[in-house]
Amino acid sequence: MILCLKNKSILLAGCAIFLLTLTQCSNAGGTEAGNPSAKIVIGQMSSQSSQLTTLKTAVTTTCPADTIIATDSSAQQIEAQAESDCSFELELEKNTAYQIDFFLTDSFVAPLIVNNGGNLLATRIVYLDDSDNSIDLGVIDFANGDAIPEFEPSEQCDRDGDGIFDFDDTDDDNDDQDDDVEDDCDLDGYEDDNDDDTSECSTQSSQVNVARITEVSPRNTESHVSIDEEIDAHMSCLINSATVNNTTFSVTSSSQNISCEFDISEDEVSCSPQENYTPLTRYTVTIDGVFCSDGTRIPATQWTFTTEDDE
Repeated sequence: MILCLKNKSILLAGCAIFLLTLTQCSNAGGTEAGNPSAKIVIGQMSSQSSQLTTLKTAVTTTCPADTIIATDSSAQQIEAQAESDCSFELELEKNTAYQIDFFLTDSFVAPLIVNNGGNLLATRIVYLDDSDNSIDLGVIDFANGDAIPEFEPSEQCDRDGDGIFDFDDTDDDNDDQDDDVEDDCDLDGYEDDNDDDTSECSTQSSQVNVARITEVSPRNTESHVSIDEEIDAHMSCLINSATVNNTTFSVTSSSQNISCEFDISEDEVSCSPQENYTPLTRYTVTIDGVFCSDGTRIPATQWTFTTEDDE
């Protein structure tokens, strides 16, 4: 009888060790081991809490969105659902650029707006590096149709691995071209090196040191644009402010000509629309006749955007 008990104990101990070994093997490496190319992006949307008074007091949390969708430059989408506490986790691809949007019951709520560097325009495009660390957006606030993260992704990524986070690195990808004149031939917000679709490239030159428009906001073909959103254009040279007016910088739809109040700061032009855009309407921005301060003409350039529903 004693011998049987001993054997049984040995058998149980052996099973326990075997199961423990299996568990350790299955958990080794976590998510990265399951998908080495994955880049985890987490965040928590700011929420509103309401207290319901019944026989028992209950507090409910209302999230501004229930679905988060990341879209890359080839229009491939990755989706995540919000948790009950309004947090979410996206499993994206390393070394890829994404636009991240928020939806509630299939209706668009807001885009994530980030800053990829001190000299760059605010943008909807998030660039990810190839490191194993996750990106924490922190608490995301929703205001004026935009979703603003507490922490910038560019302050957590180092795409060229030089030890300087992208936000402070003037050449994120180490291609000997400063980020504020990086090639984006179709002005869609995706640098050419990270753009899988350049079929709508303009004819403007993308050569280094050639006068051109390098970055715009709203970006080319952008949708869900606020009906009062400012239009920005970044140039590769200092701008001759005397050449900027509503003729050389025009904003039009099929039924509307928008007048701008311009703000010019060295290499950037901002147009504040003097009337609201029409909802669900496509607008074309045309820059033709703007010169650099050295007399060089900026090549004529057009791009389009479409406004939000505004309901």
